[in-house]
Amino acid sequence: MNRITLVVLLLIIMGALDLYGFQAVKTAFSSSTASTRQVIHIIYWALSGLIGLGIVVGLLGNPDSLGKGLRTVLLVSIFTYFFSKIVLLLFVLIDDIIRLVRWGWQEVFGTKERTATGTSAPAENPITRSQFLMRLGLVAASIPAVGISFGIISGAHDYRVRRRTVYQI
Repeated sequence: MNRITLVVLLLIIMGALDLYGFQAVKTAFSSSTASTRQVIHIIYWALSGLIGLGIVVGLLGNPDSLGKGLRTVLLVSIFTYFFSKIVLLLFVLIDDIIRLVRWGWQEVFGTKERTATGTSAPAENPITRSQFLMRLGLVAASIPAVGISFGIISGAHDYRVRRRTVYQI
């Protein structure tokens, strides 16, 4: 497999994951104002575009021309992005499975979902189950990103040299 085919394949996979993960962002911020949603959407797709550009530059460009520091930042960013995206997609998949089961239940039995009291769900609900799962997924996906970033920033020079005499037997 040549490099161009690999880049195209990775970008297609990344695009599919991004479209699926974007459902979480849309659902989590559905109750926000239109301008807030627009800013969030622009940030989401800008990050995706930067990671895609990083993949193209990293795989098609000359890696030695980037320099060791920039190349490290690029690879860590791509890894962190995909790892966090996988965590987010687990929550989106769980939500989709719940909605599929709910849809199947309604198709078979033709009933609406009831609350614990036996009445229909109230019309004014502050947060839906889908919104909760998507927000929880976004928080869970940010934990690895924040943890890796903190480790890189604070752990880069957090060491102590201890001089010990090593004896040979």
